[in-house]
Amino acid sequence: MNRLVVCSFLCVLSSAAMADDNWVKGDATFGGNVEAGATFTTGNTQTSSFKAKADLKHELEDWENEYIIEGLYTKDDEAVTAKRYQLGAQGNYKFDESNYLFANGNYEVDEFRGFDYQIATAAGYGHKFFDDGGDMLRAEIGPGYIYQRLTPDQRGESNENSNATLVAHTVIEYTKRISDSSTFNSKLVSDFGNQIISRLDTSITAKVVDSLAMKFGVTVRYNSEPLDNIKSTDTETTLTLLYSF
Repeated sequence: MNRLVVCSFLCVLSSAAMADDNWVKGDATFGGNVEAGATFTTGNTQTSSFKAKADLKHELEDWENEYIIEGLYTKDDEAVTAKRYQLGAQGNYKFDESNYLFANGNYEVDEFRGFDYQIATAAGYGHKFFDDGGDMLRAEIGPGYIYQRLTPDQRGESNENSNATLVAHTVIEYTKRISDSSTFNSKLVSDFGNQIISRLDTSITAKVVDSLAMKFGVTVRYNSEPLDNIKSTDTETTLTLLYSF
């Protein structure tokens, strides 16, 4: 499985050329967003929660590359109730301003969803219906593969260590500029195989000053056939401070 991750990321990262200005703002070839948030309570109830994410973009003449690092940690009194880490990368090879081929790879750790780690990779065709720098709609479709290494509790008497399946991978993303200082974004990623695995990220970002903004986001994760004693739907609501560069 480690070879699968390496191969996927090499496909994503392989490219070299001059810069364009559609993926990254202005004349830069590299940019992105970094966000972070935390909450603490003390007294009768002691809780702490940390959320951080980096979404980095690198533009080349025929390539648009994106790298994502994300983490969530929540502790309630003495018990850890959420611990999730994700590392992902995607490369888009552009035929023109609207059509491209993509390849991606994602590595995720989330024992509270029943697996020690999950590896997902996909490749296929993408199309931008419109993108004027403020409003954008795009879609992607292609074959993919998902591998899950189960936690000891999920292995049970069958002693099956993992789940693996081929999937049909789809993405729909919409961005709307509400005003000069605020933006709405919604992204739905779905994998259709032996089960349906989906993630919906919806957010509103409002500029505070210069490159700083406040981001309100809701993430919904859905699995049509969750593992034993795992709920089919998870929701995550966050308020973070976002820095763009």
